[in-house]
Amino acid sequence: MTIVTLRELLSKAAMLFRRREMGRETEAEMRFHLDLEIEAGMRRGLSCEEAARVARLRVGSITSSAEAVRDQRGFAALDGFTADLRQAWTALRRRPGFLFTAGGALAAAVAANTLVFAIVYGVLLRPLPYPDPDRLVRVFEQSVTQPKFPLSIYNYQEDLKSNRTLAGLALYVREDMQLMHEERPEQLTAVAISDTFFPTLGSTPVMGRNFQPSDMLRSARVVILSHSFWSTRLNADPSIIGKTLRLDRENWTVIGVAPRGFAHVGGSYRSPLHGENVAIWRPLPLETTAQNANCQKGCHYTNAIARLAPGVSLAGAADDLNRIMDDLARRFPSFYQGKRARLEPLSAEVVGKSRTAVLMITAAGMLVLLLASINVAGLSVARVLTRRRELAIRRALGGDSWRIARAVLSETIVLGAVAGVAGLGAAAALMPALRAILPAGFPRAHEIVFRWPDAAFALAAGLAASALAGLVAVARIPRGSK
Repeated sequence: MTIVTLRELLSKAAMLFRRREMGRETEAEMRFHLDLEIEAGMRRGLSCEEAARVARLRVGSITSSAEAVRDQRGFAALDGFTADLRQAWTALRRRPGFLFTAGGALAAAVAANTLVFAIVYGVLLRPLPYPDPDRLVRVFEQSVTQPKFPLSIYNYQEDLKSNRTLAGLALYVREDMQLMHEERPEQLTAVAISDTFFPTLGSTPVMGRNFQPSDMLRSARVVILSHSFWSTRLNADPSIIGKTLRLDRENWTVIGVAPRGFAHVGGSYRSPLHGENVAIWRPLPLETTAQNANCQKGCHYTNAIARLAPGVSLAGAADDLNRIMDDLARRFPSFYQGKRARLEPLSAEVVGKSRTAVLMITAAGMLVLLLASINVAGLSVARVLTRRRELAIRRALGGDSWRIARAVLSETIVLGAVAGVAGLGAAAALMPALRAILPAGFPRAHEIVFRWPDAAFALAAGLAASALAGLVAVARIPRGSK
């Protein structure tokens, strides 16, 4: 690109911001030349009126000349399109019935699709809030009658000790606690976990320490608090570590505070939902005694979460745990005969059967957008037919086919922009209501929020539908108006 060309582009770009000022300067310059021609004619002996007439014939129309100069100095196509958009907005305001009918249909489609895209991203596309979430899996015992049976504590201990493919393995189960007040006890959501729970999920307390193997005793009275419980109920006490809370009529020592925003992993058996608020984590008793030895092998009441080691596939980890299961079946056939290890990706377990529902909601949103596009196209065609006289006059005044088509397209584009903004506002207002009407247990409902990327995608889809409707209307412009 040469220096001259770059200078011209910069000059044209400057015209976009000084259009009115440059227009006034150009008209003043043209009037100055017109006055000079009038004076020259009068010096030749012409009357004032005759000199003015001759000068206008030589100079031409000031308005037309100013427009020609402006087109030469600026971006003619952009200026023309901007003018068309202004005229389209003026025309739409004069037809409120068309504006509210067609715009309302398109706004409803944009709002619906914004909500749909929020659901799709929040439930299906948004990564789980853990480091390397694709390596997290749920672990089950599988039998002929129980395809996904909770892992026994003894099986967990053997897997933890003998596996070759896992970077972490943890147990957890819901065990709510009561915070004792002077007036009455308050129920708190609590989860009993193994000492490997936070490390498996790639997290660590921001204050204090994690549970240790020595804490996995029935007599242990230590807890880790959630960040929200610590900050809201305990006023973010910076000296909370080492203090005691009265829980279940006993004193429990606070040893840690979980990170802000740490999301519970969810579970299929006796567990809060994924992301549900958990106030307290307590130790899960893992000690083996003569009284509970058989229960640790035969009782299945815990959820298991594991992290695959780098480079290990799901099938490879399953083969490794089945190797351990085969050994357990030989040693304790009454407990483990006929059972296999089963691993499922955490993301699939969190979404579960709701994936089909989300995909159906997505299809419904696309259908709403399609119907809105068809309705807008029909209304736009009807409007074109009612503007036959106006379009014929434009053609008679010298307007070419492209200018006429651009005027029609401008209306649908302005309509799409106005309807899109209205639809985004409606979607933002309806987002809390959407979360409220979702079925109980709907996965990741707390992660369905209004996001500008979703809104931008829905707005782009609405504008595309509006532009498509405009093209249909252009195709139906009466031949006599071309």
